[in-house]
Amino acid sequence: LTREAWNALLKILEEPPPRVVFVFATTEPHKIAQTAAPILSRLQRFDFRRIGPHAIVERLKHVLAAEAVVAEEDALHLIAKSADGGMRDGLSILDQVLSFGEGPVTAERVREVLGLIPDDLYGEMLRLIAERDAPAVFTLVDRLTEAGADMGEFVGGAGETLRAVLLVGLGGEIQGMTEGLQALVRRYAPRLSPADVVRLLAVLGEAERQIRSSGNTRIAVELLLLRWAMMD
Repeated sequence: LTREAWNALLKILEEPPPRVVFVFATTEPHKIAQTAAPILSRLQRFDFRRIGPHAIVERLKHVLAAEAVVAEEDALHLIAKSADGGMRDGLSILDQVLSFGEGPVTAERVREVLGLIPDDLYGEMLRLIAERDAPAVFTLVDRLTEAGADMGEFVGGAGETLRAVLLVGLGGEIQGMTEGLQALVRRYAPRLSPADVVRLLAVLGEAERQIRSSGNTRIAVELLLLRWAMMD
């Protein structure tokens, strides 16, 4: 809005019609602060943020209990992670999973519906890094390709997995991961020092832009994994 339009709006806010409540929503509050600070001074401000995975899991449990449906804890964590902070997205994913089949909601069923990458592939990634097994990189990428995995999703999950390894190495607690992946992280954390994991994550930061813009993501991911496996 122009400054004149803001001034006109301010007049309405200061002398509103009876029984009227104004609600404003924006994804760019800084622009209002720059051009119409008096407007902000007359409002109650509420900043909406992403919802944590724990809260999403608890809500999903409540919904499933009401529907008398049994679900694995790992399955709920996978849904909450895929929801990326959105409760409505989490409920929509749960609805998709429920409509896909009958019986208990399992982690395998969630992965099948959402096309998620199995935990054992991230475990294989940690193994080849810890053992400096560079030739195994090509076999791992072959398995990803045969499974129809999204390479960008794999790289993102690889970063989260290494972050969890770093967290364990520094004495922290893992949250928001399946039990299977947590076990793999704890298994390989003693074999990868925190300083080494920081270096691995730094290499990932450099490579992510190249992977996103690459015309051949397979080769880009292979190069990233090879750099990790061959790092001193």
